[in-house]
Amino acid sequence: MDVEEPSGTARPGRRTRAGRVRQGSVRARLLVVGLVVAALVTAAGCGGGSSPSAAGGDPAGQAGGSGAVPAQLRFEAATVDGGHLSGASLAGRPAVLWFWAPWCPICRGEAPDIARAQQKFGGKVQFVGVAGLGSVAEMRTFVADTKLGAFPHAVDDDGRLWASFGVDEQPALSFISADGKVKTLQGLLSEAELNMYTQQLLTN
Repeated sequence: MDVEEPSGTARPGRRTRAGRVRQGSVRARLLVVGLVVAALVTAAGCGGGSSPSAAGGDPAGQAGGSGAVPAQLRFEAATVDGGHLSGASLAGRPAVLWFWAPWCPICRGEAPDIARAQQKFGGKVQFVGVAGLGSVAEMRTFVADTKLGAFPHAVDDDGRLWASFGVDEQPALSFISADGKVKTLQGLLSEAELNMYTQQLLTN
């Protein structure tokens, strides 16, 4: 999958390394998992050699027939609050996935923007947090501290879900259109950019 960096004027310090990776092995682990996921998708015949991308994507990897689920949404995950999330439940409607880590100060700083966007678009766009690189207890504390309990947060402690969306650093956002096209952006977005990309899901 092609992954874009956010466009527009960069904020000073937006790529602060301290907010990205706590252990040197994390990036390597995600890359290895990404290769495994890619190999499994290829072996299953998903994607047909083309995966959704930031350039507009393509709902490749869908099964035939109506109600098909894009390959990247074929996942099952526990949620931070002890529930369960099926990626298939997101198919056919706009969704925004926010990839974060509980110890990441940049993620914590972006949380109010995410909360406001969810309040603004939540009736038409499904927001989902994807928490990785930490314990469930840490994730639960982060959600409580940032008051982001209004939408589900999937537990991705092994990094597989991050890797399937081409994410290897946090924060990152995937904007998924109702027809299964995926646009993934890594790095910190401004609130205006977040609202713009989310609005595009409703107008495209």
